[in-house]
Amino acid sequence: MEYKIYKRLQSDWFYYNFYQQINVPTVYFYGQDGGFRILVMELLGVSLSELFIFHKEKFSIKTVCMLAIKMINAVEFFHSKGLLHRDIKPGNFVTGRGEKGNELYLIDYGLASPYIEGDGKHIPYSTNARFHGTDKYASINNHRKIEPGRRDDLESIGYLIVYFATGNLPWAKIHSDAKKNDRRRLYGESKMNTTIKQLCANLPSTFEDFFNYVKKLHFADKPDYDYLRYLFLKTLRDLNCEYDDIFDWTKTEDSGSDDSGSN
Repeated sequence: MEYKIYKRLQSDWFYYNFYQQINVPTVYFYGQDGGFRILVMELLGVSLSELFIFHKEKFSIKTVCMLAIKMINAVEFFHSKGLLHRDIKPGNFVTGRGEKGNELYLIDYGLASPYIEGDGKHIPYSTNARFHGTDKYASINNHRKIEPGRRDDLESIGYLIVYFATGNLPWAKIHSDAKKNDRRRLYGESKMNTTIKQLCANLPSTFEDFFNYVKKLHFADKPDYDYLRYLFLKTLRDLNCEYDDIFDWTKTEDSGSDDSGSN
């Protein structure tokens, strides 16, 4: 299944036009040897999860805004191919290597699925869907067993950027010691009882604006990705920062001397 997703991503077929710059891992070989399936692909760098731990579990607002733009680009590309990722989390975004060390790749397509059926129609709305993804970052609709759509991938991005900017999420703090069997339910209940204002407290208004827009989307709506990118570009300008691909982990002594835009 993962190889089929890669083939679609690397094909010329699009469900709708896509214009942003994006990185897709290169697949060199897929086949079988004995009883094993083998997928050989480009060697990539470290994950955002690892970088986040290395930076004491907090990124600057500048870094978070640039990451948000790159994550929106990556998810929009996925959607432009008629696909949902359905497992947006820090470990599934990785950097490149060498000259591509500041590029971002979306990986792990094990839960990915088409939202466009063979006849070109959107998948039907359902209130009896299986849970997909990682409970810490899953959308509220996912907890409610509502069939995931494009809006749900974006809601998960919202939780990631709050997590990166603050170092935690409210439900993770409250239920950090919960048993695994209870955690998903407790996370879902906590998300439903946490307002957008509470979730985005002490963060730039862009974070609230992002969630307010995503929460208003209907199941089959195509999101306005340009508007969502604009929100974070505007915040960078407000902070007198440039979208320059200089992240917290790429700062040298010279580039790191200016702390403007840090949280």
